[in-house]
Amino acid sequence: MSFEGLTPPDPIEPPVVGEYPTTPYPVEPPVPPQPAVPLAPPEIVVPTAPPVQDPPVGAYPPPAAAYPPPAAAYPPPSTPPGYASAPAQFPKTSNNAVVALVLAIGSFLICPVILSVAALIVANSAKREIQASQGWVTGDGMVTAAKVISWINIALTIVVVVVVIIVAALGLATQSGTSVGA
Repeated sequence: MSFEGLTPPDPIEPPVVGEYPTTPYPVEPPVPPQPAVPLAPPEIVVPTAPPVQDPPVGAYPPPAAAYPPPAAAYPPPSTPPGYASAPAQFPKTSNNAVVALVLAIGSFLICPVILSVAALIVANSAKREIQASQGWVTGDGMVTAAKVISWINIALTIVVVVVVIIVAALGLATQSGTSVGA
């Protein structure tokens, strides 16, 4: 294909068909130039392990590589200025507070008055223990809950006993035919 003697068309006039080639590139792909001297394939080097020596007969094998010694321990982080350091031990919950709460809840199921009174006694003991510990023993909320539940149970027991007595008195009064006020 030759492009000699071709001039670009006027921008106003449409191009004439056949004036320019129909394909912008040659149809055959270009062939890369061949080197003058043929190249040798690269050599592949495979690393090999050192030869393994067998230990003498009857001897123990050599010890495995030892771990490196541990790094020196870092000191504990210091507390930033203006802040108190955390206590070494955390506060614990009073066992007596837990027992008082269990007794108070159990008083609704078994022996209402007896377990309620026992819960009040143990709750007072737990309250003294918590106050004497200067913050190392907790459980104020459980002590308060045990006291409230115990007093509610005692009050309900008293109301039930009074209602039973009134119903029994009215029942006996209607059976005998006499009025209570007479």
